[in-house]
Amino acid sequence: DTYSLLVTKSIAGDEVLEGSRYKLLWQKNLETEKNWEEALFYCENLEYAGFSDWRLPSINELFTMYNYEIRRFAVEITDYPHLFWSSSTKIGSPEEAYTFSALGGYTETREKNIEYGTFCVRGGGLCEGGFFWNGEGCVEDPCRYDPCKDIENALDECFPKSAKRSRCACAEGFFWDGKKCASPCKADSC
Repeated sequence: DTYSLLVTKSIAGDEVLEGSRYKLLWQKNLETEKNWEEALFYCENLEYAGFSDWRLPSINELFTMYNYEIRRFAVEITDYPHLFWSSSTKIGSPEEAYTFSALGGYTETREKNIEYGTFCVRGGGLCEGGFFWNGEGCVEDPCRYDPCKDIENALDECFPKSAKRSRCACAEGFFWDGKKCASPCKADSC
């Protein structure tokens, strides 16, 4: 089993994914086309597998559903969108929340009025504030101290990559080269 931490079970006639390591129970059937508020409402009101305490997962909890060694999400994505809402709102931008890509295992912030997939969870939460899930454990969030604020052409958006590395979102026409927002144009070639 490529997802040794996740076991498919049937509870009260519904299929769930159980993660023994983090004591999380996931709804196996995915919901699509919901904006962030609808996704929150859906999970908070879901009665599934005999439980009614479902919620929209945090971005850290969604990281546990992706196997980075084989680059696969725990649930096969076919007709579903590959981006899923998390309950995690972007700090300083309450109109945006984090989404998780089931195809690439990365996170992005999106406006909450856009419709994406919904995947509900119940059980204990992962990683308190200032920490993020890196696929193996909770580590200090490298975005905690806003490293993008002093980088030229960087937007006020940071994405953790590891305990010591992050990626800044760059202004239009620039890309993140690992250290700064760079221009693809070299000295007046554009």
